[in-house]
Amino acid sequence: PINHQRFFSILHDGTIGNTIWNSSPYCKTAYEIGNCYETKEEAEFARDKQIFLTKFERYLRENEDEPVNWKNEFQLKYSVELNFRINSKICIVANNYYMKQGTIYTTNFEALNSYVKDNESDIKKYMFGVE
Repeated sequence: PINHQRFFSILHDGTIGNTIWNSSPYCKTAYEIGNCYETKEEAEFARDKQIFLTKFERYLRENEDEPVNWKNEFQLKYSVELNFRINSKICIVANNYYMKQGTIYTTNFEALNSYVKDNESDIKKYMFGVE
């Protein structure tokens, strides 16, 4: 941002605030942690995405058969992918030994499958940026 330009950020209670950029510690910190948006709508989307991802990960942790253990190459770990070849369908994939950056994993296929069925449009929107 440039001086005297308005920006939006997510406040501690989840509301959206706006501030005029003035190179203050608050402004600089908001920018450094990625909490600096040009529009209110961008800030609302970022907040809603974080809420969705937090709920998704908590649901999977609460319904896990056992914790994901990357040292156990025999343990199946499940995650979601978006398949553009099959009508932008959310697919559940399994692997045992490689981790992709930014991916949420679980050991419970049934819990993940249930969550995907109930939240497919939000998964597409918030995890893959597809409407």
